[in-house]
Amino acid sequence: MKKSILLDIYILELLTLLCRYRCEKKAHIQESDKIIFMISDYIRTHFEQDITLEHICKTFAISEGYLSRKFKAVSGIGLNQYITYVRISHAEKLLTETNLSVTEIAEKCGFNGSNYFSSVFKKMKGMTPLMYKKYSLTRR
Repeated sequence: MKKSILLDIYILELLTLLCRYRCEKKAHIQESDKIIFMISDYIRTHFEQDITLEHICKTFAISEGYLSRKFKAVSGIGLNQYITYVRISHAEKLLTETNLSVTEIAEKCGFNGSNYFSSVFKKMKGMTPLMYKKYSLTRR
């Protein structure tokens, strides 16, 4: 099961890198795909807020069905999965670079509670946030 989680994480990281690469090459991107890159930029800068499909659709004036289909077609992952990935990536950084508590990190990363954050983090990273922090300290 851990191999499956790690594989998912590596795939998400690869997809993020591919999205970033494609953002740099926007001249070659179809006009209809540009909104997805705008939305992914929005998520990366507002991940600490309560971001929902409905909120993003209102912000960008598009339908929920269209956004869900288009985001998955362009990025290869679902919108909620991408939001979670961005939040967990930022949490990793905070866990390794700050002395903030897990509760504070959960709040700063847009999670509605430290228990939910810990559960999602463990599912994605294969260890709890505290274990991750201790592990990263031993690797320095």
